[in-house]
Amino acid sequence: MTPPFKPRREVPRKKPLRFVGSALKDLRALPPAVQDIAGRLLLDVQYGDTPPNVKPMEHIGSGTIQLEITAAQSWFRVFYVTKPEAVYVLHVFNKTSNKTSRADNEKGVARYRQLSEYRDPPP
Repeated sequence: MTPPFKPRREVPRKKPLRFVGSALKDLRALPPAVQDIAGRLLLDVQYGDTPPNVKPMEHIGSGTIQLEITAAQSWFRVFYVTKPEAVYVLHVFNKTSNKTSRADNEKGVARYRQLSEYRDPPP
């Protein structure tokens, strides 16, 4: 006999969102419309979804993703990485040319290292 109701679908758990270095301050410095878009896309990531306009950035660190936002006739980028315990935002910036600047890539790499040291401290 089948039950008279549909079984509950499991709701994905929301992972915490954590910011490395000055990433939160950098996000708050963006225009409000961009903050809103970035926040909504990062919320999708927290629930396990993959938003549109993402690009893997393996040269930053394993599993690092670049979130691409186009708004206010400008380009904005968010580097983040998803780990089992949380979603970590590594770097937030305004992109001014077709290629991501060396300084932004280096900042992403440095923050990924900082995250790795925080998660796996040396003995």
